[in-house]
Amino acid sequence: TVVDSILPIEEEIRRFRDLAPGTPTSLAGGAASRDALVRSWVRAVEQADTAALAAMLISPGEFITFYYPESRFTRPPYRQSPRLLWFLMSSNSSQGASRVLQRHGGEPFGFRSYTCGMEEGVGSMRTWSDCRIQRRLPDGRNAEMRFFGGIIERDGMYKFLSYASDY
Repeated sequence: TVVDSILPIEEEIRRFRDLAPGTPTSLAGGAASRDALVRSWVRAVEQADTAALAAMLISPGEFITFYYPESRFTRPPYRQSPRLLWFLMSSNSSQGASRVLQRHGGEPFGFRSYTCGMEEGVGSMRTWSDCRIQRRLPDGRNAEMRFFGGIIERDGMYKFLSYASDY
């Protein structure tokens, strides 16, 4: 039997690249600032614009070129194969985006502000995690919730790592 879990990271990256052909030279379709990215996300949800949401999300090629090789997931104790990590991220993104659009798509969102918890700089990228949006509910109460996963910045372009949410 063959056990793939002992493959070197370089081989796992090569195999993932075979599934996501093309090597991007930069992040594409995001925003020039974290604030602009979040505002674009709110606008896309209010307009139920799935194409805009998809453009703001990191692609498989961007994931394997920019995020994964410099991430903590290439080293113990967090080491995970890029295929597994991408599967988990994309599954959570799909579920999170669907639920947000089902509950809030096409209506005013009540955006007030947002905060992101931990910032991490690794190599040529920065990431933010634990981002939460504060919004005013239709009944006038304020609420705070995680509506998307992390944010990545590379060379002045910002994109979402996932749309995993508290839903």
